[in-house]
Amino acid sequence: MKQTHILFISEEINLDNLASATKDIGVIKEASGAIFQCRLTRGNKHIWIFKDDSLHEVYEDMNKLEEITQKLGDNPVKTFFVLELSSSNQNHDLLLELLCKLARQFCIAWEDFEENIHSYDEIRSGCRLN
Repeated sequence: MKQTHILFISEEINLDNLASATKDIGVIKEASGAIFQCRLTRGNKHIWIFKDDSLHEVYEDMNKLEEITQKLGDNPVKTFFVLELSSSNQNHDLLLELLCKLARQFCIAWEDFEENIHSYDEIRSGCRLN
């Protein structure tokens, strides 16, 4: 069973920007039919990354945009990405590597599969420890 996480970024970026910012850790952009995505793979661990602009309306309807803005250091969320982790239970290290890489370049927040929203500062703190 895949785990779905949501990545929030306070800047408007597309898949090309994301792939370029993370290519040194192995993220590649690929086509899946007519849909473009990015993917990070290590052995049997995979993270598929999709840009989903429709999530703005979803989070607005759930009244969570204000909380996300606070988690982004009072910056509004401009970009939403869906992160789908393969069924391996050992993907946390791969996810942390991706989040840390992105947090060095963008102001991000992240919602885990249990719907806990983690702030930019919390993500950066985890990066220093690992």
